[in-house]
Amino acid sequence: MSYTVGIIKTKFLCFLKSLNPSDVAKDPDRDFSRHRIFTIEKILLTLILWGRDCLTTEMRKMFRTCKGCEPVKSAFVQQRAKLSESAMSFVFHAFNSMFPFQKTLNGVHILAADGSDQNIPPDGKDSPSYISYGSRKGGYFQNHLNTVYDVLEQRFVDILIQARGVVNETAALIDMVLRNPIKETCLFIMDRGYNCFELMASIKETGNYFLIRAKDVGCGSIVDCFELPEKDEYDIDQKFFIAKSRKSTSSKDAGFKLIGKKQHFRYLNETKPSDTYILPFRLVKIKLSNEHYEYLVTNLPREKFELSMMKHLYHLRWDTEEAYFMLKYKANLVYHHSRKKEFIIQETYARLILYNLTSLLISCVKVPEKDTKYKYNINKTQAFITSRQFFADELTDAEAVRELLRYLTPIRPDRTYPRKVRSQSLTPLNNRN
Repeated sequence: MSYTVGIIKTKFLCFLKSLNPSDVAKDPDRDFSRHRIFTIEKILLTLILWGRDCLTTEMRKMFRTCKGCEPVKSAFVQQRAKLSESAMSFVFHAFNSMFPFQKTLNGVHILAADGSDQNIPPDGKDSPSYISYGSRKGGYFQNHLNTVYDVLEQRFVDILIQARGVVNETAALIDMVLRNPIKETCLFIMDRGYNCFELMASIKETGNYFLIRAKDVGCGSIVDCFELPEKDEYDIDQKFFIAKSRKSTSSKDAGFKLIGKKQHFRYLNETKPSDTYILPFRLVKIKLSNEHYEYLVTNLPREKFELSMMKHLYHLRWDTEEAYFMLKYKANLVYHHSRKKEFIIQETYARLILYNLTSLLISCVKVPEKDTKYKYNINKTQAFITSRQFFADELTDAEAVRELLRYLTPIRPDRTYPRKVRSQSLTPLNNRN
């Protein structure tokens, strides 16, 4: 189904108006029962649309039309505290279900799984989020965002937030795979940090596909136990035989993997020590332009996804890097407006909703083609500004489209830059306008 910017705005605002205390309140019988300026709709819209300024400045921008009766920030804080722990998660998933994920490649949705750390204000009571500096005194606090991102739709499908001190990316992704809201067939693309047999089995058992980058041969890779051809590139069929006991009939086969007694593998019968789970896969070796090689493990059908497509498919995962950059620094995830953990989680979901709203607006505006050296896309940095203004009723439908098309950026697919890894510190709450 195709949308217009007007349809997206109308559906989204009508959805916010339709929410009841039973959907989002801690105490549905008491919370939001009185008539106030801060209705459920206004609280959620304020959370989604505010930017990087301090809370007072953001409140002034949101209520600039309320001359003489502007609400104070303490009133807003009291009202947002009435939102339940699952309120913003509910809004995020319900919003996604209103605009189904439709774009596919060869009939398959392309989902990239990745994680990113989020610096948060210090809280002495939040010990799981505390990370020590190690060699010197002190430390810092972080959350870890585990996300599934649709690279064709350029929207976040799911998120699971963990405290940085107890992070487990593979367990988080298994949970998101099992509750995947997209019911059609999906391909999960992952980096080498996700080499986990239970994860691959979970994706296979749910009727989906995986594409995982393996470590180089000789570096503790999961493919070290196989005899590999002496070729620059190949695509061969292999199997993992996963069991809890060496008494299994497959223990002498290449690809046999022993699961420890204390480890859990949901697809093995715990009452039968000799039970074996067979995981077939394709082992793919591809040559990169810099004379290096990558090893990929996948269960994609060869008739639809040939060896020549593997490099392109894995490269699609890098769209999550740009998505995280935009989410943090353009949708302003790094700028918090509270020290409370529950409020930080509210704002994280709000930034994801803003990101997905902006991507929807961009997707329904077609950039005119011109006879130029490069093709052009809508500039996403400027699109976030337009999105905030549009949903705050500062722009009409036509003005929003005009603003989106006003700021374009050229597409340069062959341009590359060396990756610069730099530490990022928290932006203090008291260092705002």
